Amino acid sequence: MDITRKTLAEKLDLIASKVYVSIHYTVSADSTTRMYGLVTSNSSIIEGPNRPWDWPEDRAKKERKHVLWDAVLGQWLTIDYNRIKQLRFDKLETLDDVHPKKGWPVPEDLINIDDNDLRDYNNLLLSRVTLAKKRFDELIAKSEVEFTDDEKSRYRNLFFRPDLTGEEMALCVVFKVEEIGDLYKKKLADVKKTWLDLIRRYRNHALSFLDTEQKEETDSEANEEIEAVKQLLRDIPQDNTLKEFKTIDDVVSFWPVLLLPSPDFVATLQQTVKNNK
Repeated sequence: MDITRKTLAEKLDLIASKVYVSIHYTVSADSTTRMYGLVTSNSSIIEGPNRPWDWPEDRAKKERKHVLWDAVLGQWLTIDYNRIKQLRFDKLETLDDVHPKKGWPVPEDLINIDDNDLRDYNNLLLSRVTLAKKRFDELIAKSEVEFTDDEKSRYRNLFFRPDLTGEEMALCVVFKVEEIGDLYKKKLADVKKTWLDLIRRYRNHALSFLDTEQKEETDSEANEEIEAVKQLLRDIPQDNTLKEFKTIDDVVSFWPVLLLPSPDFVATLQQTVKNNK
């Protein structure tokens, strides 16, 4: 079947009726913020509830909407045609034995694959989503930043963006921004609070480590030295209120000497600031 002449909406509905398809879509009609989804309408491969009863195919087509199960969010989506901005057909190279001409696989091959290839292909795509979710949850736990369920859904999408490094994703999570540049749209006071909270968290980790060292240390003089370092760590928030810093670059360029080396994502941001000066 030649799908090259079909519209984007037609291609999505056709192929998503068979396999999972990667899409980028905007969160609303008037928004430029894009979300990533791994979607299908094939009920036989969905691990979730049935298609919403009030959105049969004829109504969806009439109102120009896609009704698709999203494996990233774990829910059904109803998306206007014009909110779909891109389709991605990932890992087609795994289907190199199914093309009738034995050439490089193309999207229409997804319509004709057999049940075994269908299962393997979908499982491959789903495994990538599972891994990305796991990495996001690990980063959330490590950063100790509180997220609402809606925020988790929004920022989890960072892990499906090929243009962001792991360090950049961590920064976006810490500051709750979707682009590094959005950091500079925040109020200086808010950036100071977030940065000081981050310093406190790493200070607390250092204190916990020294607590363990102190319990295992039998030499009294060494214990006194550890206690002195612990007091210096306790004083960090009081000694470094960040009040003297007048710009966001000044704030993020600071990291207490006692907590060096800084986390990788902090070092990355500081190097970026340095390069831009």
